[in-house]
Amino acid sequence: MWAVAYEQKLFGSYYIRPEISGDYLYLGEGAHKETGGGAGFDLDIASRVSSQASAQAILVLGTQFGTQNWIRPELRIGYREVFAGDVGDTVATFTGGSPFVLVADPLTGGWATIGFSLKAGTPYSLHRP
Repeated sequence: MWAVAYEQKLFGSYYIRPEISGDYLYLGEGAHKETGGGAGFDLDIASRVSSQASAQAILVLGTQFGTQNWIRPELRIGYREVFAGDVGDTVATFTGGSPFVLVADPLTGGWATIGFSLKAGTPYSLHRP
């Protein structure tokens, strides 16, 4: 994961912080067998690999109450895009049956994001505004 942000004071205790970040996720799942349920429930599941690359741009608007002990409510508005990767299809077989495939949905696409966070700290906090 990588991220870049810059916080700019506006007036009083208010601030604005544009953020850009990106990440890449990789998941390799090994083959395994489920047992104990009987012939209609026990499964042999094949291994699969999934990956995802995404980026986001967010604008944070916030304020701070206090200096030594502080609270920071923030409103986050932005956009996130998944631009590469896929989820591996699930291939499985019931005991004594034929293999079947559960096809994964594609991961690409983007969407608007909105959120609220409430951060708090003391002089002993790792992050000091």
